[in-house]
Amino acid sequence: MKELVGKTLNKLPTPIGKQREVLYLPAEGHTVVLGTAGSGKTTLAILRSAYLADPSTAHNGRTLLVTLNKALVTYLNHLRPSEFSNVVVENYHKFARGYLNSRGEMGKNDILSEPDQRDDLIKQAVRNVKSKYRPNQFFVRPLKMFSEEISWILSHGICNKDDYRNVERIGRASSRIHNILRYTMFEILEEYLSLRLKMGKSYDWDDLALHTNQEFQKDDSSRLYRHIVIDEGQDFSPEMLRSLAMAIPSNGSLTFFGDMAQL
Repeated sequence: MKELVGKTLNKLPTPIGKQREVLYLPAEGHTVVLGTAGSGKTTLAILRSAYLADPSTAHNGRTLLVTLNKALVTYLNHLRPSEFSNVVVENYHKFARGYLNSRGEMGKNDILSEPDQRDDLIKQAVRNVKSKYRPNQFFVRPLKMFSEEISWILSHGICNKDDYRNVERIGRASSRIHNILRYTMFEILEEYLSLRLKMGKSYDWDDLALHTNQEFQKDDSSRLYRHIVIDEGQDFSPEMLRSLAMAIPSNGSLTFFGDMAQL
């Protein structure tokens, strides 16, 4: 974002060198652009969005520039260069909420957004499942472990216990769950979801993308955006990326900008 400081508000910076090659990549299909910190990925994401939305081109169409960085969203919406007349800049969660609302699947208070409430439900879920088993050290693991594992399962779009048991896990050795215990962990997840639903909360921040992706798979209506550009894509969960890939038509494009050192 700092590359834009000092530029006139109604004109984007001019691409130079290899930036031009990236900017004019095909306007159809999926494209991944990786770079190091400070290489100008955000500037290119902005330029790419303006290029794809340019009404003077044959490939033009409504374009979404999506990020998890709320500060960037605020900055660009304040800036609103003239080249952004057909570009929408949004945080991913706003995009997902808006889409689910348009499909009649999102109420005003449907998201469990308070971390303390979420923790309390997970604690209760662990207790409820624990009561069905003989004493086991698994159930006295830290709350953080259960919370992070639930987040991981949901953010990877895993919807049944067999997929969870068979999925390969990399890293997190300190809290790795043995395959034999994964059915129990999934039971805790299901209990958490049941308790949450009883509270009137259909979603939390971790499974919002899962439900968005599932809804897109049922949705055969015209897509709102022809092109989507993802900034800082390494921060997006796998299910977020899948849902965004589902949000474009067959003649559209998805451009992913990410930090190669963080993937």
